[in-house]
Amino acid sequence: MKGVCVQATLQQGAFKLDVQAGFAAGGVTAILGGSGAGKSTLLRLIAGLEKAKRGQVAVNGELWLDTAQKLFVPPQRRSVGFMFQDYALFDHMSVAANIAYGLKGPRKDREHAVERWLARMQLEQLGTRSPETLSGGQRQRVALARALATDPSVLLMDEPFSAIDGHLKSTLLDDLSAVVRDQQRTVLMVTHNVSETRAIADNIGVMAGGRLVRLGRADEVFDDPRAYEAALMIGWQNLLPVVWASGNRLGGAWGALDLDRPASLDAAWIGIRPERIRIEAEPGAGLPSTVKAVREFGPIREIECVLGNGARLIVHKAWDAPVPAPGTRVGVVLPAEHVRLLVEGSSAFLADQMVAPCSTQKEALA
Repeated sequence: MKGVCVQATLQQGAFKLDVQAGFAAGGVTAILGGSGAGKSTLLRLIAGLEKAKRGQVAVNGELWLDTAQKLFVPPQRRSVGFMFQDYALFDHMSVAANIAYGLKGPRKDREHAVERWLARMQLEQLGTRSPETLSGGQRQRVALARALATDPSVLLMDEPFSAIDGHLKSTLLDDLSAVVRDQQRTVLMVTHNVSETRAIADNIGVMAGGRLVRLGRADEVFDDPRAYEAALMIGWQNLLPVVWASGNRLGGAWGALDLDRPASLDAAWIGIRPERIRIEAEPGAGLPSTVKAVREFGPIREIECVLGNGARLIVHKAWDAPVPAPGTRVGVVLPAEHVRLLVEGSSAFLADQMVAPCSTQKEALA
C-alpha cells in the first residue's frame, strides 16, 4: 500500500517512543508536538538513523524494518530525502555539488538533474557558490533541492522553517507547497509552529510523550482535537476539566453542561472554539460569568469571560458585532454540537481511518 507505515517501539534512556500509525501517501503531514515529544526521533526512525527495539517501518509497501524478521534496511538504501533543521549542507562543496550529492547514473544525466533543480528552486546563478555565502532562504532552497533530487519515496523535514522569519517564510512555504504538489511527494514535516501547519499541511499528527495522540485531516484536527494534549498544541484556549459525567450531562467546578450525546466516561476535558460560543445578556442563560476584558484584533474582537470558579473562556466576535463592556455580568452559552470531549494521557491514541491504519498496512505487507 502507498504511504508510510510505522509500528515501532524505541527506547532512549528514560524516553520511550511508541508509535503505531499510517501516514497518507501524497501531500504534507505536519507532526506537531512540544520539545521532547518524539517528533524528530520518529523521522530518524523512518530514515534508519535510529533503530527500533521492536516493530515495523514500511514505505509504499516496501519493508525497511521488521524486527521479527531481523530485517533492517540501512539509511543509504532507503528512498528518503531528509532536510535537517540546520540544513546540513557541505560548505566545502558548491551549491551544484551539494544538489548532486547522492545522485547516481551517467555524469551527463546527473548534470541535467542538477540544472533542473537549480532552475526549479530559483538558484540558477548560484550553482558555483559555496553554501556559506548564501542567505538563510537560499540555503533552505539548496537543502530542499538536494533532498528531492534523488526522487525519494518520502521527504522528511525537521523544523525546516525555524530559522526563517516574516515574509520570506511565507514565500518559502508557498514554494515548498508548489514543489510537493508538482512532484506528488509524500512529506512528513516536524514543526512546533501552528501557523506553518495551517499554511501547508494536508494532514496533522500530534505527538506527546513519545506517542501519536491525534492523526487526521488538518481541518478535522483543528475542529476536533480529541486529545487534551492535541488541543493544547494547536492552540485551543477554552478547556475546562471534567470532574463527573452522567448520561448526557457532565460538569466540574466551573458548572455543568448538557450534551447532545452521551458523555464519555473517558472525557477528562471539554473544549470549544472561541467563535462557537454565544454571549447572552441574561446571566441565567448558559454559564454565569463576568466580562473581564475586550480586545481588538483586526477583524476580530476577543472577549475574555471569567466563570464563577475563576476559569477563563475566550469568545471571538466580528469587529462590528455589539459586545458587552468589561465588568458586565453575562451568560456564556456553549452550544452542545460544538463542544468537544477530550481524553488525556495514555488514553489518547486516536488515529483516523483516513490515514490507513497500520493493521491494514501490515496485512498488505504480509
